[in-house]
Amino acid sequence: MIKILTSNNSTILRELGSPAFHRVGVQHVVAQSGQEALALARTERPAVAILDVEMPDGTGYDFCRLVKRDAQCGDTRVVLLVEGAVTSAVIAQLGDCRCDEVLVTPMSGEALFHKIAQLLGLPRRLRRRMAVELIAQVAAAADRWTGRVVDLNQNGARLELDRHIPRGQAVRVRIQPHEETEAVSVGAQVVWVADDGADGRWTCGVQFLEPDLLARTALMDLSLWEVVAEPDGKQLVIFQGDFREHTDFSRLLPLLAGSVAFDLAWVRYLNSAGVRHWVNFLRGLDSVDDYRFMRASVAFVTQAAMVPEVLGHGQVDSFLVPYACEDCDLEEDRLMQTAALTGAGWPPVVPDFACPRCKGELIFDDLPQRYFAFLEGDPRL
Repeated sequence: MIKILTSNNSTILRELGSPAFHRVGVQHVVAQSGQEALALARTERPAVAILDVEMPDGTGYDFCRLVKRDAQCGDTRVVLLVEGAVTSAVIAQLGDCRCDEVLVTPMSGEALFHKIAQLLGLPRRLRRRMAVELIAQVAAAADRWTGRVVDLNQNGARLELDRHIPRGQAVRVRIQPHEETEAVSVGAQVVWVADDGADGRWTCGVQFLEPDLLARTALMDLSLWEVVAEPDGKQLVIFQGDFREHTDFSRLLPLLAGSVAFDLAWVRYLNSAGVRHWVNFLRGLDSVDDYRFMRASVAFVTQAAMVPEVLGHGQVDSFLVPYACEDCDLEEDRLMQTAALTGAGWPPVVPDFACPRCKGELIFDDLPQRYFAFLEGDPRL
């Protein structure tokens, strides 16, 4: 059970009860003031404290400074909530108090969860967990394993199975993305197996053996995107992988309509041909009323800064920012809300944070004018 200390903020309290936090197991403790928050930080030693910048008896900045200096508080991470624009004065205060993260309210529950998940190493929905069945012919009988796909590309997959499987075993892999969709079947060989079966699950890697054209096309679709229907009727498209010369978005186009959000956190690389395919894809979204980008990766942002057409007519709600610590050479991407840069001037200035490894200074690791060029002309800034 992960303990989180919060100020009496109705938005935060509501979101901490969301399914995402419920799945990982969260216990939250509420403080009515800065003094009470400090006392609770000392006695409860929460994993993270999420507090408003403005509190009845002081500021979140003051609380953060005290927590960072107080050995009784352990390694409590501090996330500060800022209402409205993050001005240059706010940025200076954030850097001075050495907070671990900043959030601008109002925010989506998804933004809150991803911030906290990144800070604490909580399991996030990074990759799809599709059902998988492995079938191997043993003498005259068939041996079967069942489990989940943890990671997938066109050449192979990492799987979690219900029992041990021998290394080198030739199998037929049957992947079922959803109950209502047709399964993909392809020949494969087990190339590695984990040493132990933690929690009754065995992890292994399989290499696909010359899939036919139909299977190869299906694997390409499964490994690059997933379309998720949101409770509010909108669509979320989760991308993972590279946009290259062979990337084909044509089979994704007919699946999209209405309001769409593109989650781009796991787009690792885009070359010039991949950018061209992506731009043409956006131009072909005839059935889509509006679209937006969330958790845009550093690779995606870098291309958008050079080629404005990468964003089409959409807006970036949140994006990853590269940070580095000069003391211990840690490199880490931090999630930034575009709303946090409202009124910050041009080029935007982002706050520094405390390094999670050495407690040194984690600073923005790029040139602001170059990295934030994709936001130039954004009416929200």
